[in-house]
Amino acid sequence: MLYTLVVIDMQPFYDSAQDKKTLDNVLNLIAKAKTDNVPILGIKYSDEKNLINACIMHLNALVEREIIDYPKGYFINKYKIGGGDAIKHSGVPLIEEKFVICGVNTCFCVAYTAFGIKKHWPNADVIVDLDACNDDYVKKDKWLDNVQQQGVMAQCNL
Repeated sequence: MLYTLVVIDMQPFYDSAQDKKTLDNVLNLIAKAKTDNVPILGIKYSDEKNLINACIMHLNALVEREIIDYPKGYFINKYKIGGGDAIKHSGVPLIEEKFVICGVNTCFCVAYTAFGIKKHWPNADVIVDLDACNDDYVKKDKWLDNVQQQGVMAQCNL
């Protein structure tokens, strides 16, 4: 089944986005998505009003480079924790039957983006690849119960 890959907040501002294992796994998912010829969304946290630290406005250079030259690669700014509304209103072409999500931080931006996608596309499969996520705040185990209650699947090694 085809899908849309959603890469959340892999920005230099977040320590968890610089973790080598997480970064390698995100890059592997991007490479697979390119091979599968599916849309890739690079979701970036942005502070539209205050324009805080300029480094927040860009993804990790390796991640950004992999998305920027890909014909089905898109960048979407989000202005709150979850990116579901920003994705819905972005106008970019999506495969709406399945979304695979990766990035940081698992218990905040990744989770709330997954919930937002599920809200806008209730019949879609929404899967978080735990190997391609990281979190500075809590252990993944505590997060899993909440996510699965919302109808989001959490898996490893997609």
